[in-house]
Amino acid sequence: MTSQPPAQSRHWTTLSRKVVYPGRPWLEVRQEEVRLPSGRTIPDFHGIWLPDYVIMFAETDDGQVLMGRLYKQGAGTETLIFPGGAMDKDEDALTSAKRELLEETGYAAREWTVKAKMVVHANYGCGHAHFVHAKGLTKVQEPPHDDTEELTVEFYPRSALRGLLERGEIVVMDCAAMLGVMGV
Repeated sequence: MTSQPPAQSRHWTTLSRKVVYPGRPWLEVRQEEVRLPSGRTIPDFHGIWLPDYVIMFAETDDGQVLMGRLYKQGAGTETLIFPGGAMDKDEDALTSAKRELLEETGYAAREWTVKAKMVVHANYGCGHAHFVHAKGLTKVQEPPHDDTEELTVEFYPRSALRGLLERGEIVVMDCAAMLGVMGV
């Protein structure tokens, strides 16, 4: 058996970083000077800070999946989404998920499982998405109305979700990723 030489490091080295747009808690843009493993330097590589967030695949005991229909300014269209939202500082994914599901939809769930944590954009960062499965939904209150998120709650059988994506009713990347995370 022959031994393999150690793999060359593929990590980039950040030589300097400056904030070029300070918009926390919503957004921050950085300009970085980085050195590649080859030794080449890129003087103006950009990184984006966004808060981590949760996204939930929430379903009833009989397999109906809760989705929200609303207009998303960034997408420029109305779309179906899985509920979710930004994690508060020092909040874990399950605490955020329970809070966001209740705030957005008025529902609570009996069982909660964190399924995955993914980087939003591999080149620029943009925070992490925490994918959470919630089972055993119960409506416990009317959600407060927020004019920036006028969400209409709709339920679909799990078997219908891929068709919603294929017909263009789901246009947000993390919602498409959720289907993969949940094996739909």
